[in-house]
Amino acid sequence: MDGESSGQWENSILRLDGIILFVISYFVYMEIMQIRQQKFDHFRSFWAWTYLVTIGLSATVCVMDIIDVDIYSIRPVASIAVLLNWLRFFYYLRLFEATQSLIRMIIEMFTDMGVFSFILFITFFAFSNAFYLLG
Repeated sequence: MDGESSGQWENSILRLDGIILFVISYFVYMEIMQIRQQKFDHFRSFWAWTYLVTIGLSATVCVMDIIDVDIYSIRPVASIAVLLNWLRFFYYLRLFEATQSLIRMIIEMFTDMGVFSFILFITFFAFSNAFYLLG
């Protein structure tokens, strides 16, 4: 790209970052209103935490882009933000009757897998410790 079109591209990206930060500020305002209404009960929901983290990471990505941080430093933060946004898509799938039971089943499976994964981790740790001592 030549210098002039590169400058136009940078200005467009900065404008887009500004618009995204404005939209994020609206979501922050809505979260503050919910926290004021629900008090600490708001923080008991897994979906509320994913929403708060997603808002924070998205704002961080925009600010990092505005202050011209290296793209390789932005990508890990952006990837986690995008992953959480897609995870939040499950929240909206609970609204439809056809997907409601499937989403509930997936959540229950992950809950049950958490206990199993903990036991599996302890077993792996025990065997790795034993083999380390043998080696």
